[in-house]
Amino acid sequence: MADMQQSIKALDELIEAHCRRLHQLQVREAIEGINTPPEVSIEIENIQKRVEGLEKQRAALMVKKEPSPNLPDLQKEREAIEAKAQETFEIKAAFENRDLELRTVLDPFSKPLIIITAPAGYGKTHLLSEIKRRLTDSKWLVLHHDCRPGDTEMSVLGDLIHQVRSGASVGDMNDFFALLNRSLENIEAEGVTVQFDSVEQWKSGNQWTAVAIFVQQTFASGFSEAMRLRFQRSKLFFAGRYISDFKNNLSIPYQEVQLSSFGYTVIRGFICEVLRRFETRRSQRLGFTPGDIDYLTEEVLDVVGGHPRAEVRLILDIGNKGFAIDLRFYFRSEHKQQLFNDFVVEEIENLFKGVPPSLQDVLTVLSVFRGFNGDTLNALLDSHYITSAHWSDGWKLYSQILKTHLVEMTAPLAQDRILQRVLDAQMRFAEPDRYRQLHCFAADLYDHWLEGKDHRGENLPVGVPTGTDQVKLMVESLYHACRSLTGGLADAAQLKSKVESFLPRLRFLGGQAQGCKALRQAIENDDQLVLLFKRVFGDYPALLEIVSPEG
Repeated sequence: MADMQQSIKALDELIEAHCRRLHQLQVREAIEGINTPPEVSIEIENIQKRVEGLEKQRAALMVKKEPSPNLPDLQKEREAIEAKAQETFEIKAAFENRDLELRTVLDPFSKPLIIITAPAGYGKTHLLSEIKRRLTDSKWLVLHHDCRPGDTEMSVLGDLIHQVRSGASVGDMNDFFALLNRSLENIEAEGVTVQFDSVEQWKSGNQWTAVAIFVQQTFASGFSEAMRLRFQRSKLFFAGRYISDFKNNLSIPYQEVQLSSFGYTVIRGFICEVLRRFETRRSQRLGFTPGDIDYLTEEVLDVVGGHPRAEVRLILDIGNKGFAIDLRFYFRSEHKQQLFNDFVVEEIENLFKGVPPSLQDVLTVLSVFRGFNGDTLNALLDSHYITSAHWSDGWKLYSQILKTHLVEMTAPLAQDRILQRVLDAQMRFAEPDRYRQLHCFAADLYDHWLEGKDHRGENLPVGVPTGTDQVKLMVESLYHACRSLTGGLADAAQLKSKVESFLPRLRFLGGQAQGCKALRQAIENDDQLVLLFKRVFGDYPALLEIVSPEG
């Protein structure tokens, strides 16, 4: 009797271990979608069959129709499956937010050379992988090279030659094209493309290295001409962080694609797809309501700032808990900083890669602003929010920030929206008092600018803003006012009063009604502001009624 109880206990523990591993794999499959390696699906099926067999063995043992299993064998199997559950792997989210970019770069009429530029964490490598998958499915030959600082002309050609034919000796560019031509004749490929990823590795300071210039000029031109003579469809891809200037040395037609950041709509779509795939695999309903999904989306964006890798880790943690947790408890205010520390902090160093430490401190302060220029920096310097030990003039400091490629000269807004959101969250969690002070300061600064005054109360050279400039300033003032509030009836009344005070001051050539329409549209198009309004007001549509010609 004792032996049977021990055997049943061992079987139960083994079944439980298999089920934990099964759950882990099903969560991964739900997150990765089409990116899931085929071995994951195979392991899921094997585990399901094994669990079914163990349960039958347990049932037979209960009625004494089967001898007791070998306990050491059960223990060994359990230890093996638990060891697999401890394995670490990088999960890549199912492909989201890149349909427009995919259609652009895969369009038959797109340019023969594509430059894909974006900050860290925006999914450049992921996009190239998806391009490779789709072109391979369309019978294209796809070659891929990961750029490294030590690359040379020979090492790059050697890597590409090896991909065309394993074991081929390294040669010059003519050898590569001759080998490529023979390969294309044998496989009857629809087209051929070469991808270069992490191209920023070929920079030394702000200068492109010799291997970059070789690929930009000699290789790109030679490849394009060789494929033209074959009447072969072809494409070159160059992806990297802030590599817009890569086009300066090109002699063939190119097209630049700048990846957009991940906002509320994209994250919500990703979460909905993950839950749908998980429910399909588990053959059960989780019971998430649209309100639950909205809340989950808002909190994920609030914690991770839209960083894709951090977002995946957070969703994975929720999935490992079964997706059946109390979301309000999981995202309670006192726990959010720990979530940020667990899933986001390690990404900051990567986002700041190449930025001098002195500018990192400046950008951390600037993260509370969604847009800034030299006037913003002068106000921060005068108010001692930024130390003046290294800087005496805001516009000179602005010119230094421009060299980091984190802002756009034509529109003084933070280019790296994910970096801005992540640093904003870091300060919000780690320094809440300073964070609120900075947002109060920012709201006052934008209110001064709306009156045509600078932070000292002196008249601005451009005078009182009108039209779209005025709407932008109003939206930013409302954003910072929301960030400085904690929520509640008094805050809602204060924010409502601020909105109402803006309406008579709208200066549009089409009249106040046109101005109200433009302000309302700007608010509705601002994901962050909409979420903040909902938190302060509770009834977001009621606020929109204020911002209307009739209101």
